[in-house]
Amino acid sequence: MNRPHVVLLAALLIAQGQAQQDSGVTFTSESSLVIVDVSVKDKSGKIIPNLKKSDFVLTEDGKPQQISVFEF
Repeated sequence: MNRPHVVLLAALLIAQGQAQQDSGVTFTSESSLVIVDVSVKDKSGKIIPNLKKSDFVLTEDGKPQQISVFEF
């Protein structure tokens, strides 16, 4: 887990603890970020440049999934 995710998780946990102490309200959240490394090469083995997020379709169990982060 990289640093921004750890900081966000810590902030959510602190906020959840304060909310439970103050008003008895419980906030529950779940999120999964799966990192998928992909290499796209042509027939001669050269990397194909300039691909965009829209050039890919990601599915899980046949259901389309959102691509949240895309970088070359």
